[in-house]
Amino acid sequence: MNNPVNNASSRAVRTRRNLRKSLPKTRTGLSKSLSYCASLVFFTVSFLCNQSNSGFIGSVFILSISLLFLFVLELITRLLHGVEEYEHLETRYKNNFLTLLKDIFHFSNSIFIIIVYFLFAFISYVMYNQYNKLPWHEMGLISMLSSLACAFFLQENFKLKSGPLYDSLWIENCPGLDYGSGMAHSFFHGYLKLVIPNTGTSKKHLEELMKDYEDRHHVKLAFYKLFILIPKSLYCSTSLKTDKSPSIEESSSLEEIVMTVAGVQNRVYKNSVYKIKAEDGKRIYVAAEYATPLKTFKDVVESNGEHSSYYAKHKNDIVLQFYLTLQKVLKEREDCTNFCELIYYDDKDENGDLKDVGQILTQRIRKLQRAIRQ
Repeated sequence: MNNPVNNASSRAVRTRRNLRKSLPKTRTGLSKSLSYCASLVFFTVSFLCNQSNSGFIGSVFILSISLLFLFVLELITRLLHGVEEYEHLETRYKNNFLTLLKDIFHFSNSIFIIIVYFLFAFISYVMYNQYNKLPWHEMGLISMLSSLACAFFLQENFKLKSGPLYDSLWIENCPGLDYGSGMAHSFFHGYLKLVIPNTGTSKKHLEELMKDYEDRHHVKLAFYKLFILIPKSLYCSTSLKTDKSPSIEESSSLEEIVMTVAGVQNRVYKNSVYKIKAEDGKRIYVAAEYATPLKTFKDVVESNGEHSSYYAKHKNDIVLQFYLTLQKVLKEREDCTNFCELIYYDDKDENGDLKDVGQILTQRIRKLQRAIRQ
C-alpha cells in the first residue's frame, strides 16, 4: 500500500527540481574557455604557415605586432573619447584633469603585464632577426591574419575595453538595464502610477485630491502637480523644512490613499504639502517630495557592500539615467505626465553647503508660470 506521506514528499522533491530547472543560472564561463581555444587554434595556424621561415619565433613576433597594434588602436579610441569627456570635466570629474586621465587610460594590471611581455618579445625578435637575417617580411597573409585573430580573442578575455570610462559609457548607452533606469521604472510603476491617476476604483485623481485640499483649507496650490526633487548628492532629509531651507514650512498632507498592493493589506499613501515664503511675502503652496529611490540608493552607496565603491564612482551617471528614464516614462502616460514635475538639480553650492529647497521650488514654479503666460 502506498504511503501518502512518502508520495507527497516525492512530489515535493520533483517540484523543487522542476523549479530549479526553470530558474536562470549564472554563466559558467564556457565562452571564455572557447575563446582561449580559438586563440590557440589561430596561433597554431600561424605557426604552421611560418614553419618554412622562422617557425614558433616568427609566430610569436606576428602575435606581438597584432596585440601591440590592437593596444595602440585602443589608446587612440580612448583619446578620442577623452576629447568629449573634457567637456564634462566640471560636472563629471569635479574639475580634476588628473581624475579624467586616470578614468580614460585605466587598464588592469594584467593588461600591462601582457603588453610589456609582447613588447619585449617584439624587440627581442627584431634583434634576433637582424643577427640571423631572417626573412620576417616574407611571412604570409594567412599567418598574419591568424595571428591578428588570435590577438583579438586574447584581448577579449583580457578585457582591454574595461575601466571607469567604459562603465560610464555602458550606463549611458545601456537600453534600460542599468541601475538608474531600473530605479525609475520601479518608482513609477510602484508609486507614481498608483498615486497620480484615477485607477478606475473609488480613488480620485491627484488633481481631484488637490482641489479637495484647497476647499478644505481655503488656500490655492501653485500647480496641480506633484514636484519630485532629484538632488545630485542623493541627500534626502526627512522633511523639506530644514535649517538650510528657512523659506519653507510644513503644511498638512493631501487626503490619504489606501490600497492593497502586493499582498500588503490597506497600504497607506499620502503626499505632503509645503508652503514657501516668497520674496513678496506671499505663501506658495506646493505638493513636493524627494524621489525616495535616491534615499535607498544613498544607503547602498554608503553601506560598504560588494558593489558600493562601483556605485559611488558612477553615482552621477546613475542619477542622471534615473532622471532621464523617469522623464521618458512619464511622457508615455497622459494621465501622469502633466501632473508630475521633475526637478533634477545640484543641491550644494560652491562651498559644499546645501541649498535652500524652497528657493529651488520657487524658481521652478516661476519658470512654469512664465511659460504659461507666454
